[in-house]
Amino acid sequence: GDSFYKARTGTFTGGANAAYWLEILDMKEDKVLITNITERAKNPIEKKERWVEKEFVFPLIKGNEIDMWNYKYSKYILFPHTKETKMKPVKIEELKKYQSTFKYFEEIKSILKNRKGFAGWERYILEDYYYSLQRIGEYTFSKYKVCWRYISKNFTTCVIEDPEDKFLGYKNLIPNEKIIYVGLDDKKAAYFLCGMLSSSFFSKLIEGFMVQTQIGPNILNKLNIPSFDNKNNQHCSISLICEQGHKNGKLDESLKKIDL
Repeated sequence: GDSFYKARTGTFTGGANAAYWLEILDMKEDKVLITNITERAKNPIEKKERWVEKEFVFPLIKGNEIDMWNYKYSKYILFPHTKETKMKPVKIEELKKYQSTFKYFEEIKSILKNRKGFAGWERYILEDYYYSLQRIGEYTFSKYKVCWRYISKNFTTCVIEDPEDKFLGYKNLIPNEKIIYVGLDDKKAAYFLCGMLSSSFFSKLIEGFMVQTQIGPNILNKLNIPSFDNKNNQHCSISLICEQGHKNGKLDESLKKIDL
């Protein structure tokens, strides 16, 4: 059947992970000391340490950092987009207010302008905003995200919550392109959806629809999952069991309860 929920693909750098993916080494007031991550990059960029403003630095989570009802993150991303600008980044006039960040982008401008991962209408955005990223909307800034690995032999899902990061404070956790997710601002709805997807019934259906090891966003289009109803006792029970299972690590026990 049809699903109430719509899944999205995580943020894509267009082939320039080495420019946008970061480690944070230190912090002071409104800035962090970062180094760009160049290891295993297809398009290497010179590795440098520099101070940049915190404004456009966000925690980043990758596909291989998601497990069943469990996750972690270890890296960061330079992310010059907002909930208001969505697929387009902030305008150049706004970016210039953050001098250190703007200087960093300017130093690698030619590399960013020539990224091969932009095509069609996305190419036109890149022509206007050379520092742009892809696959961003209001959903990117949702407080809760029901995620699963895009590449996996088995359906692997969890709810990720925006962290209070030790360097950045409270910020959105940004999934990379190896993560498919549904963005929600309702905590109970997020854990309900994750619980439903994790049940034996739906997880087996999903694995039956898989294309080799790919589990794309369109998989939800085939599933008749209802919208969360806060007045429905079964919905609330599934949500609570899933949330508790995330916290106490009792995955098998929780899944048995949901299946009942």
